[in-house]
Amino acid sequence: MRRLAMGSLAVAWVAMLSSAAWCAPTTKPPSTTPAPKVTNYIVVEIKNTTGDIAYEGIAFPTLKERIKRAHDEFVTAEKAWDKAKADAAKAGTKFDKPKPVEGYVHRIGEDTVYKTQAEATEAANKLKEAYEKKKAEEKAKAGG
Repeated sequence: MRRLAMGSLAVAWVAMLSSAAWCAPTTKPPSTTPAPKVTNYIVVEIKNTTGDIAYEGIAFPTLKERIKRAHDEFVTAEKAWDKAKADAAKAGTKFDKPKPVEGYVHRIGEDTVYKTQAEATEAANKLKEAYEKKKAEEKAKAGG
């Protein structure tokens, strides 16, 4: 009796699974073309190892990469400066090259996002013009 119950239970279970497969809703096959990625652009202020400031419009996903690149440039410049200083000391020559400054990449406007690269570049150019104007005024004030 027990064997009969186990067998009928197994048959019922297989029948239930097969009927569920027939009744399951059909789905569309996955699309072969991926959905287009939406990329937002931002404006960043970049200070290089010589202390110069620049403004760029970059894609937001590349921000971390750009920060890492700025740090790597500083490390490379500092190692080269240390080597040049040591070489000058060995040669007994005067070494007056300024030490590289650590650069940075700062995002301008935490809430400001641009939909196109052109918009971000335009905003960066406006900031660059304002910065250059301010530097010229400071230079004129200091010089005269």
